[in-house]
Amino acid sequence: MLYEQWLGLKAEFRKIKHASIIWVTFIAFSLAPLMGGVFMIILKNPELVAQSGALNAKAQLMSISANWNSFLGILTQAMGVGGVLIFGFVASWIFGREYSDGTAKDLLALPISRTKILNAKFIVYTGWCLALAISNLLIGLLIGALLQLPDFEKAIFLKS
Repeated sequence: MLYEQWLGLKAEFRKIKHASIIWVTFIAFSLAPLMGGVFMIILKNPELVAQSGALNAKAQLMSISANWNSFLGILTQAMGVGGVLIFGFVASWIFGREYSDGTAKDLLALPISRTKILNAKFIVYTGWCLALAISNLLIGLLIGALLQLPDFEKAIFLKS
């Protein structure tokens, strides 16, 4: 039983290993902390405000300041909106790939139960999405540290 689960996981990880889509999702998901960093730069440097045009208007409409609380708020919102899009894309790729590749009928012929195959797909999906979220957090922390945002408090970080 456990061996079947291991085989299913091994097959799913092998498919991901050879797919370039995993890097596309990480790059797409990392755009949120990068844009948040751009907003923080605009808010920290008022002399850039006049030159930035549309980004300035967007940053001003958000009514935020250049600190960790605002930056973590941006990251949280981006995780919610981007998560729905990117996590949904990951799910559709993991589960829909079998149909587009024409291998769905082959899955049904394997000596592994369908439940084990689905469990393997869900485990890979959960790990992939968790890795995306953690990478987003790490990129955000790096950008915030590089920008030397003020008011970093452990309580604010844990709350966010």
